[in-house]
Amino acid sequence: MSPDARRLTKAFIHLDYLDHNVHLLQKLAGKSRVWPVIKANAYGHGAEMIARRLVGLRYKTLAVADISEAIDLIEAGVEATFLILSATLPQHSEAIVAHGCEPVVCTTRMAEALAHEAQKVRRMVSIHLKVDTGMGRIGVQPEQVIDFLDRHHAHSSLKIRGLMSHFARADETDKAFSEQQIRLFKKLVDATKAYGIEFNHMANSAALLDLPGSHFDAVRPGIAIYGLK
Repeated sequence: MSPDARRLTKAFIHLDYLDHNVHLLQKLAGKSRVWPVIKANAYGHGAEMIARRLVGLRYKTLAVADISEAIDLIEAGVEATFLILSATLPQHSEAIVAHGCEPVVCTTRMAEALAHEAQKVRRMVSIHLKVDTGMGRIGVQPEQVIDFLDRHHAHSSLKIRGLMSHFARADETDKAFSEQQIRLFKKLVDATKAYGIEFNHMANSAALLDLPGSHFDAVRPGIAIYGLK
């Protein structure tokens, strides 16, 4: 392929469109916090550019796939709190604590590794406990949530800041399964009020648009930020 041919295809990212989309999503979210998802290079739009724009719009918590994505943005000078959505491993604990990230946790082994690392360097690490309400990917089972909280709530270096879940079929026309997930998660929210959890969250893009009962304290729109549903 000639050099001229390679230059025929271009992508133009209009940041004012991003501003418009986020504004609309915030209106839908109401009082719930919006935590934009910028994983996978902001869905191919350029993570650093998108992150800087979102921080400029006063969105201070950004969701990424893994610790490497967070580190890249932190080293680029993006000042935000990074929520790490993928299940992390104990060997990631040092980097997570050192960079002040907030990981999704769904195993005792990971929670204890984080607590140990944070205690070692005299820091506090905040985590988000993921519960499987029907996605079937990662997460503790609903009946295990209270036991997990009882076991780890007393860690002086570990703060369970969030309780979260994820939808399996929120983008489908039939919302019956999603409504079932919401009911189950709401029961858990009610059952865990005494643990001082700051944020309960489960809504993705489709749920933010179509399932207002899922908004809770924060929402995590991904593809909708970039103009798709």
